[in-house]
Amino acid sequence: MADIRIRGEPTADPQVCRFVVDRSLHAGNASFDSAMAAENAPLAEALFALPGVCAVTIARDTVSVTKQGDAAWPE
Repeated sequence: MADIRIRGEPTADPQVCRFVVDRSLHAGNASFDSAMAAENAPLAEALFALPGVCAVTIARDTVSVTKQGDAAWPE
């Protein structure tokens, strides 16, 4: 299996971090606003397992993760 390259990018909203992947992850757009909504979407489920994640959007080769609260994003 080939390596997957992922690049993190800041956004204008400090609550959101965007990740760009070197391949398409989803043909269209998929948005999840809770862990329950992410059932049967393995990537979104895994991201909701991280503390503080409150929303996930997957669009082609981009994943946007929204955190709750004002804690800084971990490096």
